[in-house]
Amino acid sequence: MYPKCGDLVSARRIFHLVKDKSTLLWTSLISGYAQLGNPSEAVNLFKHMTRTSTRPNEITLATVISACADLGSLALGEELEEYATLNGLCSDLRIQTSLIHMYCKCGSFERAKGIFDSASGRDLAMWSSMINGYAIHGMGEEALALFHHLQTNEGYRPDAVVYMGVLSACSHSGLVEDGLKHFQIMQREYGIKPSTEHYSALVDLLGRAGYLDLALKIIQVMPVQAQTQVWVPLLSACRTHRNIQLGELVAKRLFDVAPQNTNNYILMSNMYASVGKWKQAAMVRSLMEGRGLVKEPGWSQIEVDGLLHVFLVGDRSHDRSVEIYKKLEELNTKLKEIGYVAETQMVIHDLEKEDKEEALEVHSERLAVAFGLLSTEPGSTLRIMKNLRTCTDCHTALKFISKITCRYLIVRDGNRFHHFQAGSCSCKDFW
Repeated sequence: MYPKCGDLVSARRIFHLVKDKSTLLWTSLISGYAQLGNPSEAVNLFKHMTRTSTRPNEITLATVISACADLGSLALGEELEEYATLNGLCSDLRIQTSLIHMYCKCGSFERAKGIFDSASGRDLAMWSSMINGYAIHGMGEEALALFHHLQTNEGYRPDAVVYMGVLSACSHSGLVEDGLKHFQIMQREYGIKPSTEHYSALVDLLGRAGYLDLALKIIQVMPVQAQTQVWVPLLSACRTHRNIQLGELVAKRLFDVAPQNTNNYILMSNMYASVGKWKQAAMVRSLMEGRGLVKEPGWSQIEVDGLLHVFLVGDRSHDRSVEIYKKLEELNTKLKEIGYVAETQMVIHDLEKEDKEEALEVHSERLAVAFGLLSTEPGSTLRIMKNLRTCTDCHTALKFISKITCRYLIVRDGNRFHHFQAGSCSCKDFW
């Protein structure tokens, strides 16, 4: 009961009072931590459980694998798959679906696809997980092909969750006509009433593609009350397409209905900064600070030899910081030699050009990449996980870095995956 109510302190206290802990009790607490945003503690609890006489069941393992996906630890995910195999649990559909989800979110898409392709049986949840995997990796056409196969060959009736994956796939790949078509089919042929989440995905689809007026109209005429999550993708699209006038209207609404959400202030401030409106950018930041809000720090992590290394912007706390910055300097010199020019309009403060370039050079993903280059074998893949959307300058820099280092870089940002190879990105600069 306590985990479901969000009271993990009470749940943990009762958990420790029980002498003979059942599998159900362990699983309940592990699930509570996983669902309430503490995947690290969920994994730690599972490790503790395996050292006791209580045996995890399929639900326990599926839960901790999903927690591992949120944690972004591929090495730990691989250990969990091995554990499932050794304990005869890998044939369970819930575990297979969790593994697909985990490998997709940890940047090992081929492993996920391998599990899906070799599965002897597939339920709707597994199909949905694979469609979502294609979506977040920017493979919209493949996601739609898989969805078509589900409809025509498997005898399943797609549900609202499956259609969320379909709309997301269309959004990340710019498939506007397909997205609009499936939004209509979902209602007309399957009787699925669009939820706020579906409308949010539709607004995101239109906004990314530049149809801002149509996205606004969708919000204004939607039969359910427009929640915050519907307005946010429109504000993000206004920033991408630099539509300041509409952005101001959307931001004002969000500041009123969701005054504690710092992301909205940052989006609007960055939008002003991108067009050189420094005074307005500062005013938005002052408004945020005046309400006692603090910006969530951007971070990037990379896993090397089973250990997660986390970097903040301008971070110098790592043991190998001197080497990392030396590698960064070396990379920056090579980048400029082959034509890289810093996109200084991405810097949100009014600084001199040289200072702006320096600010961009120490973004967290670049520090993670530099550390990865120092710590792994030449030619090996680097997987970077970020909590925020990568800026356009870092996106450009990572394309160049993949070229000069002959490395395959896989970056999961706050929106999707980017696969950088030989100077190009899988998103084709659409994200």
